[in-house]
Amino acid sequence: MAVQARLKAELVSRDADGIKLDQRVETIFTPALLPNGERLPVTLTLSASTTVPVPSGSTACWINLNAATGITLKGLAGDTGIAIAPTSNPITAFPVILPLGSQTNLVFTSTSASNQTIEILFL
Repeated sequence: MAVQARLKAELVSRDADGIKLDQRVETIFTPALLPNGERLPVTLTLSASTTVPVPSGSTACWINLNAATGITLKGLAGDTGIAIAPTSNPITAFPVILPLGSQTNLVFTSTSASNQTIEILFL
């Protein structure tokens, strides 16, 4: 039997009228990096770009922010990117999960006054 990964996410909240809003998603896939993926701790330094090579064949990544704040994920070293951990982050325990296409690198920047370590699990 092929190794499979199962990803589940559930969001439950209530709107201003107290009406419950929920969203559930579950996907099962065969990770390219069998059987356990590749786990990589990454230290980010103030205002520096940190380039992380994507392992060949990786189909997705799970980024544990570990309470880090002020982190931007960029596609290339020169673009503005997207904040994945804003400077004021109310949900630091929530991971970032990304499907990967043909990217060969992930580029992170940090605005924190001290070094921060995140963890990436490539699948």
